[in-house]
Amino acid sequence: MMEYTLDFERIKDFVTDKNDKYSFERRKYVRVLPLPSRTTGDRAEYKEGFSTVTAALLRLIGGEALVFSQQSSFYEEILEAGEFDTDETKEVFKEFLQAELGEVDRDHVNTIQNIKYIEQPSSKAEVKGQTQIIEFFYDIYIRDQHEEIEQIINQLQSKGLMQEILSGHVEKSSLKLKQKYRVLFTSYQKLFKEDLRALAKNPGFFIGNIDEFFSHYTFIALTQIILQTNKFSRFESNNLQSLPFMMNNEQASTWRISYKEGYKRLEEQVESFYAHEHLLNILALNTFTDDENLYYHDYKAVLEQAGEDAKRCYIESLYKWVNTVYCSYKNLEPQVQYEGQDLDAAYKYMYEMICKGLSKEHFSRFPQGYTVFMKRFYRKNGGQLGTILSLNLKQLLLFVAVSVGDNLRIELNELWRQLELRGIAFDDNSKMTVVAMLDKLNYIDKKSDSGDAQYVKSIL
Repeated sequence: MMEYTLDFERIKDFVTDKNDKYSFERRKYVRVLPLPSRTTGDRAEYKEGFSTVTAALLRLIGGEALVFSQQSSFYEEILEAGEFDTDETKEVFKEFLQAELGEVDRDHVNTIQNIKYIEQPSSKAEVKGQTQIIEFFYDIYIRDQHEEIEQIINQLQSKGLMQEILSGHVEKSSLKLKQKYRVLFTSYQKLFKEDLRALAKNPGFFIGNIDEFFSHYTFIALTQIILQTNKFSRFESNNLQSLPFMMNNEQASTWRISYKEGYKRLEEQVESFYAHEHLLNILALNTFTDDENLYYHDYKAVLEQAGEDAKRCYIESLYKWVNTVYCSYKNLEPQVQYEGQDLDAAYKYMYEMICKGLSKEHFSRFPQGYTVFMKRFYRKNGGQLGTILSLNLKQLLLFVAVSVGDNLRIELNELWRQLELRGIAFDDNSKMTVVAMLDKLNYIDKKSDSGDAQYVKSIL
């Protein structure tokens, strides 16, 4: 008969370090967020934007190596393969290569090749941090629909001399990345592909906005994982929360929802998230399943199938492990004994006790990987109000464009709904600002002179 409990011996092996002390390990059985636990050494700062992440993802989509470096040998190999009548001609061609591959100015790229062959950052810490984001993005958005996405990107590839040259000299990937992260939000995955296909119909717009597109889909996935995991077994994969943004040219105020429920709330939600990272790896060491990347709601589903006796035994083992093993390691007094509590009460108790044992560094260092991302791509300085979650005009037009998609126009109310599907919500004040901005750019269309209905016209 199947036993439904934690496996205390396996947990002991997992959490005990070489000095026989308790170690708050993570990522061995469950990989939640692609964020480092240190502030230096492997945390990305994105000081030069998201272009190097975008470049690596485009290379992976094309079956090329994740890492690309424009060392002098790279150019020499290409030049040696060619025939030139003079040294001057050779030098001119080298300059052409550098321009085509984006070495001259990464802010003025105009082809997919320009983007794909942007070099990785020079900082080792930046490379490590960005690589975690790249692997995360690839797993949740690209891996399951790689072939379709590759076809979309291939439509944008130029079929000229440069493509022939690169196909023979750019390193192809010989290793397939092992999947680390689980797809939790299939609606985002599907929407990403649809939006990518819509963008590809306007190559110029695609190239000019691909960084913002990839960074936003990264952000909403990170954010939903944080928000939903904090709900323990009430995790909802199909009821995702949009985030209250304001436009960065608006006046911030304490009564605005973008202040109360935006950056400030997300900062609070991620503050003690490391406890989830550790706890989910503890829960993975049980007697009834070896599956990896399971969350609280997954165990709830298993236990509901197994029956009430199995659920009771499992919950009792959770309290027993915390009170007799963990508290002993961390010299803590048990706070609650098992008296028939439900599953979520047990998870919350474990979470709270783990938080008591974590160091201040866990609370200060781990969240920075997320808050740095928010500040880099969505920050509005609200003065005394601090950081406000906001969009700039370029980001707004990008997501208005994909929201309208292939339609000639959509009703304004439909635009708000489509934006919310992409994680973006506005209060009434911000909606008025957005409409005024779109109207000024001639993207608002009125059904009648009375203005009874407003439509948003296609940008693509």
